[in-house]
Amino acid sequence: MKNKFLAIVAASASVLVSALVSAPAHAQIVPGPNQNISVDVTVPEILYLRTITSATLALTPADFTGVALSQVGTTDAYIGSNQSAGSTLDQSSPFTVGSAITKPINTAYAVWSNSPRTGATGGINVSVSIPGTFANAAGTLPVAVTAGTNVSNQAAPGLTIPYVGNISLDITPSSTTSAGTYTGLVNVQVDAP
Repeated sequence: MKNKFLAIVAASASVLVSALVSAPAHAQIVPGPNQNISVDVTVPEILYLRTITSATLALTPADFTGVALSQVGTTDAYIGSNQSAGSTLDQSSPFTVGSAITKPINTAYAVWSNSPRTGATGGINVSVSIPGTFANAAGTLPVAVTAGTNVSNQAAPGLTIPYVGNISLDITPSSTTSAGTYTGLVNVQVDAP
């Protein structure tokens, strides 16, 4: 009986193996059908301006004259003297007033832009203007301040590294301008034409 059972088991295993070997293989689909899809990615145009909030420009005695002046202690005051030759007093002023003194505001603004336009009017334009007057706390004795050469047409720098610019101001005190602090605004405008 034991031998019969073993013979049946052996015959069953043999039938199973032959069934597995003789079974048809499943079809392999490689690589299969494919299609392309047209996709449009729209990138917005960005123009971003960052400026400093304030700046202090100091005129020095050297901006007004070539004569020797000495600072009084640690104050913002200076003294000086000289003599005219002979017995005739030279009444001409040693100071140059009424002409522009150019002062820079370094690293005053940064612009990021991904403008697609190029050429003479493309990229970005930066312009600097003075929208009002510079006056002291009493609002009197204004100092004439104008924007120097500040208009700039640049290639769009992208959105990682900005175009960084300086501002040049022409300051013209008059002969009656008192010592002190004069405050006004400087406007920076940028566009991507």
